[in-house]
Amino acid sequence: MAGFRYRLIPAPSYDIRRLESWLEDMSEKGWELAAVALCIGIFREGEPGRKPCKIMPADLFPEETREAKLHLCERLGWKCVAGFGGRFLVFSATEEAPGEIPGDEAGSFRRLRRRAGVIFSSVFLSAAAFLSFLFFGVLGRNGICTGLLSKEAAGFLTLAFLLLAGVVWLGDRFFCACRLTASSGRSFLSWRRAGRIRAVMGGFLFALTILGMTIMSIQKNSLRAGNYTEETRLPVLSLAAVAGEPVRDYTGRVTEDGWRIDNSYTANWRLLAPENYRTVQSGETEAGGLEILRAEWKRAAFGWLAKGYYEEKRAFCEGVYGESLELGEGPAWEGVFFSGPEEQILLLRSGCRVVLYRYEGAADLSRFAREAALRPE
Repeated sequence: MAGFRYRLIPAPSYDIRRLESWLEDMSEKGWELAAVALCIGIFREGEPGRKPCKIMPADLFPEETREAKLHLCERLGWKCVAGFGGRFLVFSATEEAPGEIPGDEAGSFRRLRRRAGVIFSSVFLSAAAFLSFLFFGVLGRNGICTGLLSKEAAGFLTLAFLLLAGVVWLGDRFFCACRLTASSGRSFLSWRRAGRIRAVMGGFLFALTILGMTIMSIQKNSLRAGNYTEETRLPVLSLAAVAGEPVRDYTGRVTEDGWRIDNSYTANWRLLAPENYRTVQSGETEAGGLEILRAEWKRAAFGWLAKGYYEEKRAFCEGVYGESLELGEGPAWEGVFFSGPEEQILLLRSGCRVVLYRYEGAADLSRFAREAALRPE
């Protein structure tokens, strides 16, 4: 009983010149192609001896006349041994000097190149348009650095990596089709080198896919919310420190300082911002006034990212609230203060750390700039 061997196909299906050379080398070792399953070639053991192989476009053999044409090929010294990728038929020579297989092979390859080019160009342009729309709609809404530190960045990067993997795969097929129509001779690269290139490309595509999935997993595991309790030591000011007045007639949970704390923190997107919190603290004074302190605190992975985020937030606040009050720079921090009709804004940066406070109440938030800036340290 004849033995069988399974070999990974060393080149894309469109790179037929290298595949023909590979099949001829296998026949020289005594292995004849019997079938193709996905990217695996199945070989049957036979007599050693180099046999010419030829891969022809399947559209030269339409269903209604295929049987007759295959009989003609057999009389010319070619035996059809397998189909390949649904687009090609593989022939092995049964004679030392087989005749030419009839048909417009060059024209069929040109049509194949046009189809591959249309698919590749369509996917490339669609991916570029979609990512551009997503980038400027999500990441570019309030600035690039702000977008990169937002939770939407995970979805954008994941889609970018997956679309890039698809474009690279289609591009490989398209350029193989271009080489196919550029010359009727053998490719200047051997199938062995093509196999190594394909292995590298496969590893690159696999890495892109895994990278996208990893980013999405990190994002999913980073989303959480909870109560900002006394045990939750987040590096932001407390409402008690800013307002300094006790609460009145509140039946909910009250801290030792007498301040109500309400559903106060969420954390997300821990890749470019390993620490990323939003907090809300609220309370009611004896006079019946409502005090609310909101904070957005981020520790970016890179100093330039934190600097860019700070500048974008500052420009955004200047567009909304007008002129800012410069707070100067401490030994390791810088900050600005904005006073609006309903709230006060305190924006601070210390190294890779940026905090934005929004305060509604009677106290002067600018007085706490130095304490707020040093707190992350």
